[in-house]
Amino acid sequence: LQVGYRGFDARALPVRFAFGHGLSYTRFEYSDLQVQADADGLELGFTVRNSGGCDGREVAQVYLGLPVPGQPPHRLVDFASVPLAAGESRRVHRRISRNDPGHPLSVWTESGWQCARGPLRVAIGSSSRDLRLKTQVLF
Repeated sequence: LQVGYRGFDARALPVRFAFGHGLSYTRFEYSDLQVQADADGLELGFTVRNSGGCDGREVAQVYLGLPVPGQPPHRLVDFASVPLAAGESRRVHRRISRNDPGHPLSVWTESGWQCARGPLRVAIGSSSRDLRLKTQVLF
């Protein structure tokens, strides 16, 4: 579990380019994170704004930290490619289901996949090291 970006982030090791790092001719701002939990998963909403002078495309990344010992601090569970004109804002909606491929809300145990229960750490950003919106939700 602690390999790649998850291992580097768990150990707070320096990296030259973080997982998900990209380059752009413009800048993006994130705001207004809202998370709703239900029996099947999470409903997320947040706003991305192109605050630069050029049109661009941001890949907004959704990371979760599960309340299970031995798990990485966070792991990528979803992303959205958001094209924005200069100065434009867009509300982004994502659904994270516990039945999605890859089991984003579950961990593998001796008994098979088990849905994590407890406070989930939710983070949104441009890369694994540039997480601009953070919250916790009880699941």
